[in-house]
Amino acid sequence: MEHIPLPTDINTFHQQIQEVLVDEGLITERDSQCGKYYSKERGYFRYRVKCGNIHSCCMCRDKHIKKIRREVYYNTNSFQQDGGSLYLITLTIPHHRNLPFNSFHKGFTNSTHKLKDSSFWKNRLKKTIDYQFHYNRYETLINPRHGFHLHNHIVLGGWNKIDTDEVKDRLYDTWVNCSSGVGSGVPSYEQGVDIRHTCNGNYPNKPDKKIHIPFNQETYTPEDLQKILYGYKRIDNFQHNNFTKGECKDLIDVYNKVMKEQHYIRIYNDGGRWKWSSTPELPFS
Repeated sequence: MEHIPLPTDINTFHQQIQEVLVDEGLITERDSQCGKYYSKERGYFRYRVKCGNIHSCCMCRDKHIKKIRREVYYNTNSFQQDGGSLYLITLTIPHHRNLPFNSFHKGFTNSTHKLKDSSFWKNRLKKTIDYQFHYNRYETLINPRHGFHLHNHIVLGGWNKIDTDEVKDRLYDTWVNCSSGVGSGVPSYEQGVDIRHTCNGNYPNKPDKKIHIPFNQETYTPEDLQKILYGYKRIDNFQHNNFTKGECKDLIDVYNKVMKEQHYIRIYNDGGRWKWSSTPELPFS
């Protein structure tokens, strides 16, 4: 195969990644048209194709992340300026490489639902902070040795300040109970649960604009795997130190199927007096 250097333009890089995913049967031909402009016989009308698959499509993912970052940044800053406090909870469950991602993800989300329905969550935590809203985002990483790893980041907004150390013990006990039977063991106190004050709202990181293929990392994002697969398809004699082409393709395929109908971030404005704005007018990148 003729050597093809990495493009210098991020949009071109993303479109070429889309083409690779189509070639490998990981997305449809229609999805590969995402981001391209088309004209119809409607005078001056011109539109841009959008597939809407935020987990499998680099074009839609970047656009969605930018919108969510603006919304979360605006609301969390406004809430703090009004005197509110933000709390970041991070939840994990132990796992192993042979654990099917579909059942692990389903068990993890069900465990989170149980936590939010628990007496501790409803009658202790929410009342103590004078709860106003929360949002959560599941983060998926892939470890070459241990497979799919899930985090759930939950940010809560409340009017009251609390000592997070005082509630961690009860939060941990509740999480262990709610996640029983999921994963490969009991979450540890050190890594299974974390709660802390936060100021930046833990809004999603900026879209990945790096034109590169990642190597030698402890963990990889699903976007990283797309770039590695690109390397196998478009670069002569490409070899990766952590994943074969087949492993890359299989992991992307599993991830796309499980995450297809999932939200990137879920916002719950169900606390009462303070109202979340879904259309903030704020310049932010």
